[in-house]
Amino acid sequence: MSVTTSYKNSKIGRNVLFDAMVEAGVQAGYPRTDDLNGYQQEGFGPMDRTVTPKGRCSSTARGYLDMAKHRPNLTIKTHAVTDKVLFSGKRAIGVQYLQGNDKNPITVHANREVIISSGVIASPQILQRSGVGPKALLDEFGIGAVQDLPGVGENLQDHLEMYLQYECKRPVSLYPALKWYNQPAIGAEWLFMGTGIGASNQFEAGGFIRSRPEFEWPNIQYHFLPVALNYNGTKMAPTPSMSLMRLCVITPKLPITLLVVARWVMMRWRWLMDKVASKA
Repeated sequence: MSVTTSYKNSKIGRNVLFDAMVEAGVQAGYPRTDDLNGYQQEGFGPMDRTVTPKGRCSSTARGYLDMAKHRPNLTIKTHAVTDKVLFSGKRAIGVQYLQGNDKNPITVHANREVIISSGVIASPQILQRSGVGPKALLDEFGIGAVQDLPGVGENLQDHLEMYLQYECKRPVSLYPALKWYNQPAIGAEWLFMGTGIGASNQFEAGGFIRSRPEFEWPNIQYHFLPVALNYNGTKMAPTPSMSLMRLCVITPKLPITLLVVARWVMMRWRWLMDKVASKA
């Protein structure tokens, strides 16, 4: 993996609004920090990004799988969705998965163990479809219970964000640079030189603060983007002088319940927001 910031890599096309955002935080009385993941998280400063010195995204696949994919004991399946874990009694012995548009499940068996690492949304779904979860819920969907575990699908800790968008006094946002007639030059600079705004994810500055001084650790996080977005996040707002601040609570107090066992679930964020609101 490769981790850097635009403050360390001068080849990244850093927008002036990032520096203005950090300076505004300092002027508001919060500390400046050089490393939001380091010894002093509290304050405003540059955010780390998994981008290589050549401007390429250093994803998990690039950082780990590219080096391991040629191992004889590793098979990688893409465009595949795990349907359920197979059990012999209460011992996991394999999985069934679907690949591409094929609706016929494919079965693979394990020699030693089955590891579920599908994130906070998909992992409980897989377990519930496999018969591990609240028995009453499994009975409702006609799934035989392998293990009655009421906690599966409960206690999701999420931190919701709130957007604050500001108008700048000068047209210095990212929007003018991303008009269609500027995009070929941005793409060419990134492709051949690994520099410019195409080498950035545009989340280059942020902050962590405490909403109350008696709190031991920061409980509010700031993300900053030098462009405005529609509030549904589908596209940028057409203005050259807007920027976006995203605030999120990083220590949620109320858990969310996810009891979803359908094979294909399109997670609708509206539904998730309603679930959160029902717990508030």
